[in-house]
Amino acid sequence: MVKKYKSRYRRRGSRLSKIEEKRNLRQAVFFGFLTLVLIFFAFTVGLPLLTKMLVYVGDKKEGTGLEKKDTLAPASPRFQTVVEATNSASFSLAGFAEPDTTVEISLNGSLAGNVEVNSKGEFVLHSISLKEGKNRFKAKAIDKEDNESDYSKEINVVLDTQSPGIIISSPQNGDSFFDKDKEIMVEGKINEDTDILINERMVVSDSSGSFSLRLELKEGENTIKVKATDPAGNQSVEEIKVNYTP
Repeated sequence: MVKKYKSRYRRRGSRLSKIEEKRNLRQAVFFGFLTLVLIFFAFTVGLPLLTKMLVYVGDKKEGTGLEKKDTLAPASPRFQTVVEATNSASFSLAGFAEPDTTVEISLNGSLAGNVEVNSKGEFVLHSISLKEGKNRFKAKAIDKEDNESDYSKEINVVLDTQSPGIIISSPQNGDSFFDKDKEIMVEGKINEDTDILINERMVVSDSSGSFSLRLELKEGENTIKVKATDPAGNQSVEEIKVNYTP
């Protein structure tokens, strides 16, 4: 009797266990399906909705002035290598600065002009009017947020429109030379630092501006031409004639 009862109890327990397994399986399938539905909903509805919310919040911040403002100043501009002196009163100045900024160029403490910097970081300001003598340039860059750079290194350009003064002290125009005086010394003076050519031969002046060159004369009339060119490009020419008779 007891054995029959135990056997019947085991069969009932086995059926209950199978029922429980089926219930757990159905629940697992249900929750798995529900998870897939939620994932699908999140990707098709949730993410776009979240994006719209973020955009909306961003727009609200912009509308209330909460956006982050650029406060970093641009780097100082750099000028290209320029001539130290010129004889032209109209001058162009080029250089480099941060792209898409504005460069403000100062001449002798006053505004010479503003110029936009291109996408390559290059700028050039044309038709700057120079004054006679030394002209001092410096520049600063200004970005779209009105941040200003430090001033650049100052450069100087001298406007010199005066031609050099040449004096030929020896020989004198019209002098005559004979016999052994076939070689003569040409001497003179210049009033500034210049390049000097005597009959196309380079001559160097001393600290006082004096120069000299020994020339060999040919029979008959000889032309002696002295040409001086200063750093600004101004030129002067003095010419004399002498005669030589062997």
